[in-house]
Amino acid sequence: MKLTPFYREGRHRFFFASPETGATHIERSCFLPDDYLFVINDWYIPDHPSGVQAYRRIVASGYRNLRIMCNTRTEQQILIEDFRFPPESTLFCPRHFFHGSKSFAAALARRAGTIRYDAVLNARSKPYKNRWAAAGVANLALIDFEAARPEIPCRYHNERHLTLEEVASVLQSSRVGLCLSFIEGASLASLEYLLCGLPVVSTHSLGGRDNWYTAENCILVGPGVEDGLANRFDHVQLREEVVEAVATWIERMEAGGVEARKIREEALTVNQRFTDDFLHEIGRIVGGDADPGRQRLVPALKPYPSYGVYAN
Repeated sequence: MKLTPFYREGRHRFFFASPETGATHIERSCFLPDDYLFVINDWYIPDHPSGVQAYRRIVASGYRNLRIMCNTRTEQQILIEDFRFPPESTLFCPRHFFHGSKSFAAALARRAGTIRYDAVLNARSKPYKNRWAAAGVANLALIDFEAARPEIPCRYHNERHLTLEEVASVLQSSRVGLCLSFIEGASLASLEYLLCGLPVVSTHSLGGRDNWYTAENCILVGPGVEDGLANRFDHVQLREEVVEAVATWIERMEAGGVEARKIREEALTVNQRFTDDFLHEIGRIVGGDADPGRQRLVPALKPYPSYGVYAN
């Protein structure tokens, strides 16, 4: 796959890539001396065999013009201590910071009077997504990227791939967003819930989606991550906890204790913090603080960038 720079300044060119794509391009000597590679991770690094192998290839290459964008502080520490990457080659900056103030703004504005579902679960029909845990939610909307046949009861499910606008329409019609995996990446679906003003019910998880969670926008349910991954928990109890948490959010909404706009604004605040760190890093590479040119870079970034792997 040919990489296209997402930004140029002076003699510097900047590229996004997955670990696997980045390693291949490094080994093929595709980069010029002043190019920089920003590596984006789809999955929790220690649990991603092909990613781990790619990072070992990058280490072996000796290539240093890179910034590995880590979804969690733990991953950053692992890359520094276990893989021996220089600290300056890593950056705590989850992959979905691209979403700016325009993302899902219209969906939030249309929420009033359009609610049809108690909860929405936007998740592929994959075992790690634990869709079964939502089976007890009586009024559920189920979105599947691949439009697979639903294996749990639901009031709505998509029978074809949805456009982003169609996804937003389902989210704006839902009260609560569900995230039920124990491990993955930073979770695009989770952030989309928050940008639409939906509070979240989430399992404890590895991968970085909790970067955006607070007591004001998320209720955590289920076992700890280790027990969840080892399947050492009561499945019936988890389903019941999901139902109870959804009911709790609905009760708070009816009592006026949930502000959709505040949920969205707090998510954008987190994104802005990561955006500032991202701009500072580019400024450090080219020299000087983030100038207006680099400030214009962020609105030009695609919320769903293509860099050699599909978005999860």
